[in-house]
Amino acid sequence: MPKDFYIKKVTELMADNERLKAKVTQLEKSSEVTRSYNESELKAWYSKIDEVYLSVMKTQEYVITNRSKIKSMNFREKLKKENIAYNTLLERNSFKSEEVSAFRNNNVQFNTKTLSRRIDNNSYENH
Repeated sequence: MPKDFYIKKVTELMADNERLKAKVTQLEKSSEVTRSYNESELKAWYSKIDEVYLSVMKTQEYVITNRSKIKSMNFREKLKKENIAYNTLLERNSFKSEEVSAFRNNNVQFNTKTLSRRIDNNSYENH
């Protein structure tokens, strides 16, 4: 590359650098002017921020409460279904238990009658 090309590029970059430095100083001066703030404006912003924060907190509390209610309702529904299933099973078992008890009672009564007859027959035979 020719030497003139590099000289031209360096000159352009130096001009851009000077232009940017001027822009930076201009922005610094304008920022110093805007750095001073009005206390009443600041209080207004604080109150707006507080209002938004309170509304977010209320909304969040509402959402958490509703989620909790939904979970409780789902849990109650689950417990209700399990309770119905348990009661059905218990009812079936109680019917089976009653059948078994009735069968045992009949057998015991039958065995008792048979046994008492045998005892009676044996006692007559022994006498």
